[in-house]
Amino acid sequence: MSLESRQISVLKVPWNTHKTALQSIREQVFIIEQRVPKTLEWDGQDETSTHFMAINNDGDYLGCARLLPTGQIGRMAVLKKHRAQGIGASLLTAAIREGHRLGLDPLFLHAQRYAEAFYERGGFVAYGDTFEEAGIEHVAMRRVAAGPQAASLSNLDQCRESLLQVVKATRRRLLIYSPDLDRELFDQPSMVDALSEFVRSAPQAHLSIGILDIKQVVNRDHSLLALAQRLDEKIKIRVFPQAPGALATCFVCGDQTRQWQLSESYQGSFGLNTPAIAERLAKDFDQRWHQGKEARELRLLHL
Repeated sequence: MSLESRQISVLKVPWNTHKTALQSIREQVFIIEQRVPKTLEWDGQDETSTHFMAINNDGDYLGCARLLPTGQIGRMAVLKKHRAQGIGASLLTAAIREGHRLGLDPLFLHAQRYAEAFYERGGFVAYGDTFEEAGIEHVAMRRVAAGPQAASLSNLDQCRESLLQVVKATRRRLLIYSPDLDRELFDQPSMVDALSEFVRSAPQAHLSIGILDIKQVVNRDHSLLALAQRLDEKIKIRVFPQAPGALATCFVCGDQTRQWQLSESYQGSFGLNTPAIAERLAKDFDQRWHQGKEARELRLLHL
């Protein structure tokens, strides 16, 4: 198997014939550069794994990756002087294609936290809490072979459950558009708790909420407003001049990858890895956000 990218080939290689080169790359990147202990790096799983090597036209070894029989992709490494050339993306693509060929579903990996966005572009979705491996913060991510799909919603219970999934899977930027912050969806204890946990989870986590009528929301004594007041640096609310152009009557977008939307009362769709839909919703939201105005009435409330 080979992939050509800027005169770089990604090859599937046997461990027994390329062991020295693979070990050299991983030693430079993980053991020397990232200070991963040798006992953790050489974990005894290489002989039973599928390995990939990035090589240029001069025969130089530039990077590597491996695929375990369990479907876990790992040991993604590109030598420092060869980074920012698309080599990592080519290695990841090769591993994904081989995993699909072998029928491994879902494919999964443990991403270093700074590289989470890179793997998201490859179709992986984060789940669960962050954790440490070799003293480095990681997040678990997975990718299903079926590819990005949106699941349909047909009742209130499905809408609530899927909405919680989207919120809990989001890491950095969460957008909510609801004309009156539907109480059946956004004024539920489980939802308010999930939103509170999200904005407190990391410095880069922020929630933006777009509505159409602040007075209608305020008059209902909405618990999400109280949360927004307590965490006003992490939660922003604006009144939109008009509804977004998207067909959805209410929608949520997370990290421009995850999306949830209603086309009518408690009927709609959602997806945890549907970037094309999520990016369209985010673009629509951002356009109205810049045209909207701050919900100053919140500052006057005593909640």
